[in-house]
Amino acid sequence: MAFSPIGVVIGVVVCATAVVVVVPGYGRLENRGQVSEATERIGLIVTGARAYAQQNEDAQGDPRWPPVRGGGLADLSSTKNFDYWIASGGGTNARTTPLTIVAVGRTGSRAVGLTVAVTVPNVAAAGTSPVVGGS
Repeated sequence: MAFSPIGVVIGVVVCATAVVVVVPGYGRLENRGQVSEATERIGLIVTGARAYAQQNEDAQGDPRWPPVRGGGLADLSSTKNFDYWIASGGGTNARTTPLTIVAVGRTGSRAVGLTVAVTVPNVAAAGTSPVVGGS
């Protein structure tokens, strides 16, 4: 039994259509997974930053965010896909100054070009929804 030329063409068209539909969908799924990874890690960093602030007060008794370089309970170590840092608010009054933590996709990783940022308005407030940029 041989395949007719029309049957082969229909088969190729069906396969090509499936690839066109599935590949972009997979990319979006992978992107969501990377954003989830960064958001979860930022949540842990924020928890550590809050603990640091509660244990480190200035001369007036106000809690202080951890320094920009991190340290103490705010672990800013990189992961396979992201580098993390305190973009603003580090070392300042945690009652009055927002703290922004940023994750940037590492070169050579699947997250390259992706950024995720979360801002915590003060030590007692919940963080904002993640702001995602890049591809």
